[in-house]
Amino acid sequence: MVLDMPRTVKWNLETGEKLRLNLVGIQAEFDTVAAQQKLNADRVASITQTDGVSELVVDLNCSCEVQSYFAGTKMLVIDIYGTPNSSDLSTKQVAGIKRQPMPQEDNKTGAPRYALPLFAGSETVVVSKEAKSKGPDTAVGLVKLPKPVAASRLQETEQRLVQQMSRVTSQGLLEPKPDQRQATVKSLSPSQTPEQEVSKPERLQLPDTPGLNMRAVSSIDRDLILTDQARRYSVNGERCMPDDMLAVQTWMGEDTFTKRVGRLRRALVGEFDKADSATAVELARTYISYGFGVEAEQALDGHILPASQQYILAMADIVEDGVLVGKVPEGWFFDCDGAAAMWAVLAANSVPATASLDEDAILRAFGALQPEMRAHLGPKLFERVQQRHANSDMLKQLVKLMERGRNTPDPEVQLVSADLSRASGDEAVAHKALDDVIDNSGKSAPIALIEKIDLLTSLNRPVPEGLQMLAEAYAKEYHQDALELQLMRVNSMALANAQRFGAAFVALDAVREELDAKSLKSASNYLMARVVHTPKNLEFLTQVFSVAEKQYPLDAKVENDVAKRLLSLGFPKQAAHFLASAAGGDAGRERRLLRAEMALSLARPRQAEAELLGLTGADVEGLRSRARLLNNDHRGARISYATMGNVEQAAEQAWLGSDWEALSAIDSDNWKMEQRLSAKTEQSEIAPEKALARSRSLLSESSGLRSDIAGLLSRHEVSNALPVK
Repeated sequence: MVLDMPRTVKWNLETGEKLRLNLVGIQAEFDTVAAQQKLNADRVASITQTDGVSELVVDLNCSCEVQSYFAGTKMLVIDIYGTPNSSDLSTKQVAGIKRQPMPQEDNKTGAPRYALPLFAGSETVVVSKEAKSKGPDTAVGLVKLPKPVAASRLQETEQRLVQQMSRVTSQGLLEPKPDQRQATVKSLSPSQTPEQEVSKPERLQLPDTPGLNMRAVSSIDRDLILTDQARRYSVNGERCMPDDMLAVQTWMGEDTFTKRVGRLRRALVGEFDKADSATAVELARTYISYGFGVEAEQALDGHILPASQQYILAMADIVEDGVLVGKVPEGWFFDCDGAAAMWAVLAANSVPATASLDEDAILRAFGALQPEMRAHLGPKLFERVQQRHANSDMLKQLVKLMERGRNTPDPEVQLVSADLSRASGDEAVAHKALDDVIDNSGKSAPIALIEKIDLLTSLNRPVPEGLQMLAEAYAKEYHQDALELQLMRVNSMALANAQRFGAAFVALDAVREELDAKSLKSASNYLMARVVHTPKNLEFLTQVFSVAEKQYPLDAKVENDVAKRLLSLGFPKQAAHFLASAAGGDAGRERRLLRAEMALSLARPRQAEAELLGLTGADVEGLRSRARLLNNDHRGARISYATMGNVEQAAEQAWLGSDWEALSAIDSDNWKMEQRLSAKTEQSEIAPEKALARSRSLLSESSGLRSDIAGLLSRHEVSNALPVK
């Protein structure tokens, strides 16, 4: 059983032979008629409500298990499941109607009887198998039942039929159709009294508005509760706009556009020149179904739409240029299981990556549109979804739906297909699609040309001269148009691709002030990257010094590449301009190393060591040792070289710093002579009786010592030149 609540409330459920449901903090009355029509006696016998109290009493007919929970924020579910009792259920209360036990008549013929009775007039007979085999005309095996019993049996059977028909109708298997026949009143015969007429079985009358806020579901229906909820509510419990309000594919009608619009425009003004708002809404919907947003807004001009129809203006904005002016209509949410999800995506400026998107619902709603509308709205929908997922199966499905039903490829759809192929890495397909649009020379050709040059430059491929000239021609043709800026941008990139840097920067300077920051930065990065990799040093220096004055926005990596080449050419002061700003990540580490290199080039060892604080690695220790050498810090340099694993350099710094102990600890064959000499320490005082022996020993070692000193002097040559600062 499902109870539609206005909000989430606390509830208490007492279990036993009867379930007692109490709602806390709310006064509610429930219409139990529709729910009881679908119940059977297997598990639930009856449902009653306590007068004046928000309490429901459910009489169980089984030892069933019961669970209660909220599905969403406004649907309280009571789930009753388990094995029904095997006892006779004929005396139980079913759907609020008490069943009478079936009377047991004597079977005079002794033949087995069917359980299902046949009806003949106002009397009921039970047919035996023997009677059936003898034909319909025989009376053998027929047992007549009294009229009151027949009336009870008929009423019981009708009740069961109503239950089953209600069940299949609620599941969508049948649609109710009212009886169009006129009711006739049969006149009573002279021998028939009104009392006899009253004894006929009374037909069960269904309520006019069943199930106002309560309904019962079977185990089959139970599994569809959450699905049904998803169709009507978002994850936050907000009601979604129904699909029938957004069925654009049905707004065209059966007439042609000319006939339908002409008929509706003639009907806009009725008797006494009174404007017909209903006709205006229908005309606006017709325009929307054909993709005419401005015309739809003009049709509604002067008409005050109720709040429930304000969404039509939002749809007109979207189909016109893909941009919604104003707020998103109520009932449009990304996670609705219907057309509202698709229109919510179209209405959004961007779709966050964390948004809960019902992709299946969007694809269903988009696929239901007519082919022309899919080709019109498809690129806009593709762009919104692509912001969330650069490459996904949903994008592929959107492209397939846009291409379906079109005899000739639409240029805008081809552009979308090229974007998808580019994102998925299929460059050949992307190039072919863009070339087809460019060759078509339609209104989408300039856009395809921009994407073509962007694709080639992003892959570091050569740009044909014909494309560069075409971009320049289109830029002149679309002067003072929104496309002019992007055409000039790709024109400058094509010129830089051809090593024509002077003309490239002139073209970019022409639109620098009007170009958006992202486009300007991408073009500047490409131009400077091409300049850095040019083999001509003079050309490189000329363009770099010019860009340094104009201060083009550049990425940290491009700035680092420019500074690195300037340092290699001996221009540390000019490199400082490109290393002035901070950077993060790998580019930030590289920038600090370049700053240290620049400081060393400018003979600023302390600044170099400051730039290297907190950094580790062989490249860092190399710069640090150079800074310490420049500062005559031999001990620090020795430590840096030892950290790098450079034994020879570490030994040299120990020697230059007169650190004999550190020198003796270094394992190097090239420094054995220095280590032997450093081991010669001042001898202690020798006893007189041993002085002669010691003198003889020293005399024998003197020749080796003279040889070591001669080798030392030759290896470590001392310059007589004065130090120059």
